[in-house]
Amino acid sequence: MLALITGASSGLGVEFARLLAINGYDLIISARRKDRLESLKKILEKKYKINVEVFPADLSDVNDVLRLAANCFTKNINILINNAGFGILRSFNNIAGKENINLINTNITALTLLSQEFIKTQKRGYILNVASAAAFLPGPLLSTYYASKSYVLSLSTAVNEELKRSGKPISVTTLCPGPMKTEFFTIAGASKEWATATPRTCAKRALRAMFKRKPLVFSDNLIAISAFGTKFLPLNLLTKLSYKIQRSKFM
Repeated sequence: MLALITGASSGLGVEFARLLAINGYDLIISARRKDRLESLKKILEKKYKINVEVFPADLSDVNDVLRLAANCFTKNINILINNAGFGILRSFNNIAGKENINLINTNITALTLLSQEFIKTQKRGYILNVASAAAFLPGPLLSTYYASKSYVLSLSTAVNEELKRSGKPISVTTLCPGPMKTEFFTIAGASKEWATATPRTCAKRALRAMFKRKPLVFSDNLIAISAFGTKFLPLNLLTKLSYKIQRSKFM
């Protein structure tokens, strides 16, 4: 059994790798930071007696995405976890064009291409795409990030339905986590953070849902209720509330 995990050098990615290793999966772990991947490889191989392949890649570079796909999808991969992603906490007009391109390529383009190649080349298996609770509302001051996660949720849900209709035994589960204590807030540029779940708890919940081929899973019940609640509020009110939440992260 073999799983490919992107964004595997920290946070949720590390937890996905650890949990799958416990269950006997060999791994291909990918992220930009080779040193962290090598360290994780040593720990997992020693503790769980599995094989771990390290594949450093910057998924904001489409060439790296294509190189990762070409290297991996000639193998029999059972699980693809598209976990790589980041946000930029800043007003839209203050984000450099290159920064936006890098975010879109990482959060959208890489996930799309890797999911498509998995479906084309693998006979069966599971895809777990990491979106966010942000997918359910607009996100002033994190506008591109929120929009990218709406894309992930929409695409993943649609593709999962296509696969069900086709009868091909591949499912796509979308994970929508709320805030967690990871590096996300620091990388995004926030000076303040809060969390509703731990990465370990979220990863366990996500994998359980994935193996049951559920289309959608949340990091915790509070986030699930909050996401459901957005359906009953006017868009302009959601936008104002979202702005206040993001603005508080600067304080």
